[in-house]
Amino acid sequence: MPRALSLQLFTCVIALLLAHRASPAESSWRLLDAPHYRVVSQLSDRDTLAWSREFDQFIASMSGVLKINPAQLPPLTVVLFAREPGFEPYKPELEDGKKASLDGVFARDSTWSVIGLAASSSSDTLRRLILHEATHWLMSVDESRKPAWFTEGIAEVLSTFAMKGRQLVWGKPVDSNLQWLTAGPADMESFLVLHNPTMDGSDSTALFYAQAWAFTHFLLFSQDASHQQLLPRFLQAYKTHSGPATLELVFGDGLKVLERDFSRYLKTGRYRYVTQAPVALPASSSPVPAPPALVASALGRLAFGTEQLELARTHANTAIQLDPASPEGHELLAYLAVRDRSADDIAAHAEAALKAGSRDSQMHVMLGDLLPYTTGAARQRANQYENAINLNSRRAEPFEDLAASLFSLAQPTTDDAEFLALGLRIFPGNDWIRVGAAVVDFRLGRTGEAREKMALALQPDSTLDDDQRRAAKGLLNGLLAGLAPEPEEVHEDGR
Repeated sequence: MPRALSLQLFTCVIALLLAHRASPAESSWRLLDAPHYRVVSQLSDRDTLAWSREFDQFIASMSGVLKINPAQLPPLTVVLFAREPGFEPYKPELEDGKKASLDGVFARDSTWSVIGLAASSSSDTLRRLILHEATHWLMSVDESRKPAWFTEGIAEVLSTFAMKGRQLVWGKPVDSNLQWLTAGPADMESFLVLHNPTMDGSDSTALFYAQAWAFTHFLLFSQDASHQQLLPRFLQAYKTHSGPATLELVFGDGLKVLERDFSRYLKTGRYRYVTQAPVALPASSSPVPAPPALVASALGRLAFGTEQLELARTHANTAIQLDPASPEGHELLAYLAVRDRSADDIAAHAEAALKAGSRDSQMHVMLGDLLPYTTGAARQRANQYENAINLNSRRAEPFEDLAASLFSLAQPTTDDAEFLALGLRIFPGNDWIRVGAAVVDFRLGRTGEAREKMALALQPDSTLDDDQRRAAKGLLNGLLAGLAPEPEEVHEDGR
């Protein structure tokens, strides 16, 4: 069966950038197509535009900080409710079955995101929560390897974005993080190499977030230029090296000195921040009446994001009934079928969505995942993942799936090799893709290139985990012996 989608739910209360109250009389749905996202709103047109223009400023200015192209952002739908009761059915449920006390949510997966917000008074804490998650959305443009401390640290730094009069301000200190660091930071070496920190809401999680914010802030705003140069060097090295190897490459014997400087930075209590002019934005389009089918699909995605799956199913079916030619209802039903582990429904709805013109690359991934890991199905699997890449080449998952499929394909093509070469250009540190490229090279008779790639993938500081390393060694031994690998024993995660 296909693996379940990894949808990360961020329960954040809202009032993101809402300068005005919603008009109680405004209840019809309006649509605003912004350059990088879509807003389905019950607010007045003026309030919808005010929300959108400030969010546009966040995207434009923070994209420059992150050095990403916002044109490559995955689709985002924003649902603005006029009043809190309208949002009530979409609130996630707690373990006791009661609804969470929230005014908004932000849910993301690899190909789409959704925000649901109820008009409410704002607070700095609530604002920072939603902007933290919006930063992760911006960063999803680039799926290359990044250290966990930077991923969370930069999201905390940019979450302080605000418009003050005619100026944009960001990078101000976060008091709650400073409070967690009063006893001093955790061991720097362990902190810097941590790839998957536990995000369970415990004190250790809070301390990790605090230190991630503080260290990122230190590198960005230190008055010592040598400190500022360390951040791009670390991020570049981490793309292709393990955590310990990156430490040695970037810091060498100077880590203790850096740790001392960082501690001094925290003790001074003096933190710089950025004040800049707003970015020039193109003129906004005006909200228009929202097509009912589009409203249904937007509400369905919001319900799916908050785990209200039957409500999501109802909205998806309504969207299909209202507009059978639109792919969005079928896309949502395909995601629901993955949750239900219903292979027939996955196939039916993913194929229907693609036939209707879906641009969601996950539809092809779903169809590829339905096929068995056998020699006979390898070509079909590979074709689906290559179709996914053609729709969206910025995702690592289809490249990794393609690599695993090609392990069991006896006669790959030069086009297969080109796809994996593209994957290595975009994700140079992904050694699982490199293993797939080596296997394809072997079978195309490029023995020298294959040995070189496999040697890189199997070096001690490669990015392969233990299971992937074992699988790669087994593949290499089989190829060198002139034997094909056993496809049933090779899976996407290397087990």
